[in-house]
Amino acid sequence: MQPKPDAYLALEYPEAEYEAFSRDCAYSFEKNKYAEAKNLRGGNNCWINLDYEELKGTIFITYQPVKNNLDSLLADAQKLPLRHTIKADAIEGSRYTNDLNRTYGMFYEVTGDAASQAQFYLTDSTNHFLTGS
Repeated sequence: MQPKPDAYLALEYPEAEYEAFSRDCAYSFEKNKYAEAKNLRGGNNCWINLDYEELKGTIFITYQPVKNNLDSLLADAQKLPLRHTIKADAIEGSRYTNDLNRTYGMFYEVTGDAASQAQFYLTDSTNHFLTGS
């Protein structure tokens, strides 16, 4: 008799297909065509939820202009992943730097039993600040 082999999830996802996404906001990006963009927060057209109904997941995106408040925006964005430390097994951060477009940010991957498995922020350090989870 041999021990039972370890089991692995056999998840199948549709092939990602991207399309341009923009609104009357200071940002634009390519989104997966399976995501539906919804405005759900206070009528701010630049705060959106990307709803992946089939995958039962949502990406929450907020935008704020930088107005001599970059330090506080960065501090708030860096505190968000720390809220998960109680239930998270690990929080890994990776820097994003694009010197050509002068954009900088961080991507945090949260593992364990946490409410959000990923969080990020992106900024040009002078005018725009975008966060997501």
